[in-house]
Amino acid sequence: LSNANSMRILAEEEEVTADPEGEDAEESAAPHGVTPDQCTENELFCWFRCMPLDFEDSQLTHPSVCAERNLKLQCTSPRDEVVPNGDQHGDYYPGCTNSTDPPSAYPLIDQADEATCTDSLWEAFHASGEGYDHFVDLTHPMGDETYLMWSVLDNGVVKARLAHNNVFGFLSTGFANELDTVHNGMNGGHVVLAIPGGNYSPATGLDLNEPASVDTYTIHETESAFRHWQDHIDTAESISASVESTECFTAILFESDNINGQKFNVEGTDEMIWAANSADHFVGYHGPFNRARFTIDWSNGVIVQPEGENEDAEVVTAENGDGETDEGEPVSSEEGDEVEVVTAENGDGENGEGEPITAEAEADSAASVFAGAGIGVALASGFGLVF
Repeated sequence: LSNANSMRILAEEEEVTADPEGEDAEESAAPHGVTPDQCTENELFCWFRCMPLDFEDSQLTHPSVCAERNLKLQCTSPRDEVVPNGDQHGDYYPGCTNSTDPPSAYPLIDQADEATCTDSLWEAFHASGEGYDHFVDLTHPMGDETYLMWSVLDNGVVKARLAHNNVFGFLSTGFANELDTVHNGMNGGHVVLAIPGGNYSPATGLDLNEPASVDTYTIHETESAFRHWQDHIDTAESISASVESTECFTAILFESDNINGQKFNVEGTDEMIWAANSADHFVGYHGPFNRARFTIDWSNGVIVQPEGENEDAEVVTAENGDGETDEGEPVSSEEGDEVEVVTAENGDGENGEGEPITAEAEADSAASVFAGAGIGVALASGFGLVF
């Protein structure tokens, strides 16, 4: 994904590395473009933004109300951890507490063992999706390999499988909310979400003794934390979905003509999102590299190039399969740059020696991965992906 224009990293989703106590403190507010001095007396700088204090909610209150309870108004979390400067990403909000506990990492779920989770096992896992008509690579260059496979059935039904090369914290895909400009379509989006447990609590996460589930959800229009939208939508009659997970990999499968009543535009394009977490069981942050927004052309089997960016270049599909545009020019993310493709050797855009494979040299190899199943193959160059 060497084309900087087509890989627009969302500032508000990036990990913050500035020292909140040092001279870079002002830059620590960069994810939402807000600094503490911009907050009014009725707001508290928390989660990189100015949060209002006048909501009718026991957790959101004024300093005087906290003082009456002999408590302090602080940027806190469901786990009663506090961020004095408000410059921490996560489920934080203004609340009354005397806690001095700093933010701590969520407990890790069992992680993939590299010795066990081999490339050949991954190839076998995602190749079990053979039989679909189309295939695209959604992988961020610093993220885990993620492939979307689908077929368009009768009556506008999409049959799809999203395979992710990591363990099961959560995995999701669905419609972007095109009106959401804060989190690039996430807030208000209709999604299919698989989680590895039940009885969710924002303080303790999922109970992993409960069975895994796949349901449809509508992400809250303004609040990102899962506790604000944890109730699934009852659409059992209109969508069939399941989850596959091993000690190494995860996939969700679904078949429907809609998600929560929003129909797939199988004769055109849809704005879609996907995200995954393989670290914990709190259904929280997906990190900056295991999520994206993309425009998908269902019937032609490609991710659509954003308007104005390399408009003459088309994503390689099984139809042309030669790593060239219709004009016969090699596909590249930037002039002179190499474009990584999925290959049969290891599926990660590298040859056996770990060197990048160019579109000119290896596009035929990419097309051959799923050629036996008639699956269209998209370059892993990030065309159309908005991260």
